[in-house]
Amino acid sequence: MRKPQYIEVMAQIVKIHASKQPRRPHFIKEWAAKRRLSQADLARELDADKSIVSRWFAGATPGVEWQAKLAALFSVEPDSLFRHPDDDWLHALFLKRKALKELLVQRTEPELDRIRQVAETNRLLNIIANQLDATRQEVRTLNGSAWFIALALIVLCIATIFPKH
Repeated sequence: MRKPQYIEVMAQIVKIHASKQPRRPHFIKEWAAKRRLSQADLARELDADKSIVSRWFAGATPGVEWQAKLAALFSVEPDSLFRHPDDDWLHALFLKRKALKELLVQRTEPELDRIRQVAETNRLLNIIANQLDATRQEVRTLNGSAWFIALALIVLCIATIFPKH
């Protein structure tokens, strides 16, 4: 049985347009604006023709090789070009969490104990910093000797957390 003629024609069309990049919504203009780069700046940094950059700003999708260069220029992954820069923080957060999880899996138990100690110390330092800010607000209304007493209490708290060995 012979193939219908339209199938043969469609197969040729795919071959003719195989090198064309499909149109896909991107946020290159927004990424450039976030980095304060103009079209001319992008063209210069990427060593690209200004007309190519202009087409990207008009909505044309760059080829894979240009996507890689743009991503490197913006210090992001190529997939990030298809997300608004203000929304990309969530993707970065999940990447950091995944990397942190992989990092912790490779650690020994003593190393994990040390990491827990450092995390607890950081938590306590944040509490002290918050107390210091609150104390600063209160001390602004007090005289110099009260300020000295408050500072001595803070130093005492820090010395309690970090005893000398």
